Amino acid sequence: MHTYFYILLAAAITLFMLGILFNKIFQHLKKIKIKPHFKKVIQLTIEFLLVKSKKIVTWLNSKKQNLRENYFEDLSPTINLNDDGTYSNAIKWALENENINNIALTGPYGSGKSSILKKFQNDYKSYKYLNISLASFNEKLEKQEGNNPEPDIASNQLIELSILQQIFYKEKQSKLLHSRFKRIRNLKLSQLILLTLFWFLWLVSIIKLFKSNYLKSFSIWSNKPDLITATIKYSVLIIAVIGVVYLISLLIGILYNLKLTKINLKDGEFDLSKDDSSILNKHLDEILYFFEATKFNVVIIEDLDRFKEPEIFTKLRELNLLINSSKQISRHIVFIYAVKDDMFKDKSRTKFFDFIIPVIPVINTSNSVEKFLEKVEIINKHTADSNKLSEEFINDISLFIDDMRLLKNICNEFLIYKDKLNSIDLKYNSLMATIVYKNFYPDDFENLHINKGMVYDVFTNKNHAVELQINEIDKKINAISVKIKEIENISITDVKELRTIYIEMFLEKYPKAIAIRLEGNEYSFSQVKDDEIFKIFQKSDNIEYSYNDTYNRVMAASGPGFNEIEKSVNPNKSYAVRESYIKLKNDNGINELKLGLEKLQEEKRETKFWSLKKMIEESVEFPPQYDKIRKEKLLWYLLQEGYIDENYYDYISFFYEGGLSKIDKKFILSNKHREPLEFNLELNKIENIIKNLKPDDYKREAILNFSLLNFLAKNIRKYSSEYELVIIPFNIIKSIGMY
Repeated sequence: MHTYFYILLAAAITLFMLGILFNKIFQHLKKIKIKPHFKKVIQLTIEFLLVKSKKIVTWLNSKKQNLRENYFEDLSPTINLNDDGTYSNAIKWALENENINNIALTGPYGSGKSSILKKFQNDYKSYKYLNISLASFNEKLEKQEGNNPEPDIASNQLIELSILQQIFYKEKQSKLLHSRFKRIRNLKLSQLILLTLFWFLWLVSIIKLFKSNYLKSFSIWSNKPDLITATIKYSVLIIAVIGVVYLISLLIGILYNLKLTKINLKDGEFDLSKDDSSILNKHLDEILYFFEATKFNVVIIEDLDRFKEPEIFTKLRELNLLINSSKQISRHIVFIYAVKDDMFKDKSRTKFFDFIIPVIPVINTSNSVEKFLEKVEIINKHTADSNKLSEEFINDISLFIDDMRLLKNICNEFLIYKDKLNSIDLKYNSLMATIVYKNFYPDDFENLHINKGMVYDVFTNKNHAVELQINEIDKKINAISVKIKEIENISITDVKELRTIYIEMFLEKYPKAIAIRLEGNEYSFSQVKDDEIFKIFQKSDNIEYSYNDTYNRVMAASGPGFNEIEKSVNPNKSYAVRESYIKLKNDNGINELKLGLEKLQEEKRETKFWSLKKMIEESVEFPPQYDKIRKEKLLWYLLQEGYIDENYYDYISFFYEGGLSKIDKKFILSNKHREPLEFNLELNKIENIIKNLKPDDYKREAILNFSLLNFLAKNIRKYSSEYELVIIPFNIIKSIGMY
């Protein structure tokens, strides 16, 4: 109504002023002469505008080209859908079928339902579309599995309220003149001035019409030509009539929108209102009026399945039936729903919908790699060969991606991080891994910035896992050290001498024995010392022996097994261990043990600086804190392959020069990534570089740098250990002819 009023207002003011304005223009028009040089001015102005417009077009094209090179993609539904027309044909057939009122597009989340609907709207503009989207992620509204199956009235009311708001706020208020739903209007300054001017003129007009003598003293009403007087007279009449008509229509509208709910007759009261839990039912007359006043004939409803409330579908189906049955509305109106396949179980979905169109996902875990590689190929075009995103890495992480919007967003964020963090050389595989982690675990990524979350705990607790591993190595070191000490302290150096001790222990227990029987054969005690016979003696559980009785007859008897003899000789050390010690001592085995001890010591030193990837490769026993993150298959994969490592801060925050320069940081990263740089790279703050290096870092080829070596040589007293760690591998490399 207000729009029409402003049109009438402008017309009235125009009529009022034309009488005076035309008269003045007519009087001065004869005096105006168009001079020839004005043509030149107009020509130059046109040329200037053309030049500026060309520059603007060129600037817009450059911006468009930059976006194309960056390859950003929006996450909204696209009309550039790779569709052969199957979906569109199915939707069009259903819309033309008078028996179909409710259509469902069913498919998994991210399957492309929204893009199909957007493309259809773009291709078939003859239909009038009303789009309703309930993309709410409010946990209070989302129903959790296992909850009470009874419908949540409060949730349904909020959903219905959102639907109602989107219906009425879709259209301008000027097209819904009789709706009781009013909204705040933004009155521009020009409109306010026009409105004020009109009502001022209307007030003057009313005074002029009904109190004409009141303004006779003003010169404006006298001594004027007849044409101007007539124009003013009729303008006053028109303005007065328009104002009165507007006020009457405004009053009628107010009375029309009054809703009678109670009648109070002295002692009695009739309540005509009804408390209906359904907001859609309560405002059914408004909805019918909306479709009567507008031309919408296709209502598209998306994301309604997020709330797991089948009851709302029933109400919308009833609403559609009422709309199509109403004689107020003379056209066929169809509701199209974009829902997931699992919204309805068994046969129930065929009760809600008249036609169902299944949507095959654009990508899933089986084919996302092709889409991902297409985008990576564009990224790799502007990337050095040594730092390109590897196809193997993309193949692996693609197994976890099943949504096109997620895939686009990962690539978008990667491009932004790549450009913003380009002050230092980062490994793009690791950067992409960080972006994937950010998208799949946004809460944990956020916590990482404040030293919390799963990833932070993994690297924090890594030291504990390292300590456990070092404890195991210490046990081996202690065992070997004890073994070396025992071997060095043994007094028996001959194996047969050792065997004699065990035979003598047997004779001590059985002094009458004259021989030993093993496997049916009789051996003298001196024969038992031989290697093969003593092995049989060791395995005997019951040792048989011969002795002479009182009549000097040779008799047979059985005694204890070798185990009992062994314990009697030395309860702490078995014969086998003591024999091995003697052999080691005789064969210089102590040197081998000491060499093994040195290897364990070296392993212990290296273990202190193991990366998480190395620890996983070595099957280190992790503490219970790792059980949670092990269940996160994608995150654990990124960690165990080393794509997310101890240097994760370089991939989530800016680097500012201070203790290290960009070159210094680049050198440290190249060392940790085992990617050597040029030997003559000039380092700046070497002392700070050394503080950021660990002993294990000096053993890598990437540590070789002339600036670093010269600095260590000049300060060898302070950095003797670091100098040795560098110079030893350097000499090895030099000796094999690499330099």
